[in-house]
Amino acid sequence: MNNIKPLIIVLLLVLLIILLFYLVRIAVMIWTGCSAEEATRKIHAVMRPNSQTYHVKDDVLLIQDLWKAVRAIIGDARFNRLVALSQITPIFLSGEASGIPYIALAVPYNSASEKMQAETLLSNILQRHLVSHGLYGQVLVDWTHHMGLQMPFIMLRYAETPEEKEILANTINQTVNQMTQQNGSVTDEDIDDV
Repeated sequence: MNNIKPLIIVLLLVLLIILLFYLVRIAVMIWTGCSAEEATRKIHAVMRPNSQTYHVKDDVLLIQDLWKAVRAIIGDARFNRLVALSQITPIFLSGEASGIPYIALAVPYNSASEKMQAETLLSNILQRHLVSHGLYGQVLVDWTHHMGLQMPFIMLRYAETPEEKEILANTINQTVNQMTQQNGSVTDEDIDDV
């Protein structure tokens, strides 16, 4: 019974700290008019003023997770050829396109299934890392073809700032609208036909 009291006190303190964090976050959101993610970043900036700003392109764990997924998708033989090629030319790129940062990886897929797996797995990995750092979790996937290497690259576009978040959200909405116009909207009859 004596061992339970300290545990209960610790749990109550943890709950109090969590409650205080949420109350402070709500106060910051009301005071500044920002979103929950932005309020969390502002609180972190105040609590850890000397910490460096997180950038996705510099996240070593993210990059390792992405390459592990690529290896799982394309297999060891093609992945080893990709590693050998990386000694000669870059197979991982980062930059900014249309005001949105991106990371791009060479993914020499052989089938539509591998391409779909790459899109799903790699975007999910990036989303997980973005959310864990309090960033906007949407990812826009594009494919490009590297002319010199004659190899497909998957381009994962994301947002780190509120301005980039707005641009990314608008780009995603435009892409969805274009796809809907090209393919037509889905009706109940279309679903019944399948």
